[in-house]
Amino acid sequence: METTTIKLDSGLVNQALMVSRAQGVELSNVIENYLIAYISSPKKEKLEEEYPDIVLSLLGQGEPLSDDDEKGTEGFFEHIIKKNS
Repeated sequence: METTTIKLDSGLVNQALMVSRAQGVELSNVIENYLIAYISSPKKEKLEEEYPDIVLSLLGQGEPLSDDDEKGTEGFFEHIIKKNS
């Protein structure tokens, strides 16, 4: 397994180590399981459903805007109509 270094508050890590040791689990397993749950969460799918493509395109997601809709108004109105129907 490849390892990665991340910066975390040392007080937080120490408390988490104490809790994980008390529960008999490795802190790295706790973190890994959380990250797996985090990336597979419905929030990722919900983000794509809640916002029009113009907003998602600003986030680097969603469908690119068409060339004839530079301001994104067409896509925005389509989103509003879809959302409210």
